[in-house]
Amino acid sequence: MAPRQARLPFALNHKSARLLIGKGVWRPSQGRDGLYKGLLDDLRIYRRSLSAGEVAALHASEAVPAVGFVSQPKSLEAPLGTQVQVSAAAANALGYQWFKDGAALDGATSTNLVLPNLRLSDAGSYWLVATNVMSRATSAPAVVVVHMPPAIVSQPLDTTVDVGGSVTLAASVASFPASVLQWFREGVPVPGATNATLALGPVQAAAMGSYRLVASNVVGTISSRVARVTVTAADPAIWGGLVAYLPFNGGVADEGAWNHPVVRQGASLATDRRGKANAAVTFNGAGDFVEIPDHPALTTTNFTVAVWFNPVRRAGMAGGVDSETLFSKGPGSMDLQLGTSPLGTGGIRFRPRGEAAWDTAGPAFGTNRWQHVVAVYDASGGAVQVYVDGVARPMASAGVVVPSLTTTTNGLRLGLRHDGSGGFLGRLDDVRVYA
Repeated sequence: MAPRQARLPFALNHKSARLLIGKGVWRPSQGRDGLYKGLLDDLRIYRRSLSAGEVAALHASEAVPAVGFVSQPKSLEAPLGTQVQVSAAAANALGYQWFKDGAALDGATSTNLVLPNLRLSDAGSYWLVATNVMSRATSAPAVVVVHMPPAIVSQPLDTTVDVGGSVTLAASVASFPASVLQWFREGVPVPGATNATLALGPVQAAAMGSYRLVASNVVGTISSRVARVTVTAADPAIWGGLVAYLPFNGGVADEGAWNHPVVRQGASLATDRRGKANAAVTFNGAGDFVEIPDHPALTTTNFTVAVWFNPVRRAGMAGGVDSETLFSKGPGSMDLQLGTSPLGTGGIRFRPRGEAAWDTAGPAFGTNRWQHVVAVYDASGGAVQVYVDGVARPMASAGVVVPSLTTTTNGLRLGLRHDGSGGFLGRLDDVRVYA
């Protein structure tokens, strides 16, 4: 079979020497008029035959170049409500269309796509299709990530719990990227409490207080409402403002809400005032100590320190030691010593700030029995007072209250001063620090 010939959109009428463009020679026998429907461009007529190489060169010189991207759109991350722009550039393109997740975007027909007020629904994958009359090209996808600041979806609730019981505070947070969470009690971070729930238990009175959850991400920070935890059979006046609590219940640890680290040197567990084993700490008077490292909570202007003590000897007696230390942030700061009182043998000296000393008359304490001492420093009110077994002791001053004096950066040490002097011989229990 002879090869089929293509019908050209032009014809030479050799009889009339006319060149017909868009219309062929009419052939009634074929029933067609030979009209061409379409576009024509760059008509060339040569008085010679072209070689295959010349045809290829002609095509290359006149063909429309293919579309190609010279810069690709870039993925981006931006906060909710901001304006962003996704851009690309293509060579030889005559038309453009942006797509999001496979759907064409109305009116998005330029090389730049502007999202003026970023919404959560704008997150997705975007790409650009560039075209000309001969070809089309699709860009690489650009992923738009919308950052949402934290929002509290559900709030923690006030709750009441019995001593020894358990309770869980819970909140829920929506954000992107995910938020860093931190629970606070009385404005102070609760160590390790970095989840949306906070389990407390078995609850002690020290857990009483106000709690809130703070959520943060790269966009913003938000705080939940304050949830109040009330512990029944606990006196809020006793537990409010407590920044350290060492009950020595089977160990040497801060069981208050702050959970300060505690360092122990040599001091061992002993029987407490109720006869319970391993519920107090005994000191040998020759280097033993327990210490809470320095913390901003321990350097406030006003403070109270309370401790139960059972001394073996009465410092200041003839033939005895000059003084023994119950607690100290020294030198001469947040310092309570037995003995060294000019008002009588066996007095108590309190140095709240600096070396200014406040003394009680002696004897202010006994030996080989449990006693309770509370040292109160209120610079703003001009009050310095030592209580023994709940009774205020007469005080004489070797200085004046100076609110501007600051404490040292030493830790709060029990049983020994920081210079190694004033070792306490006896037992201590239930140490409380208020600020």
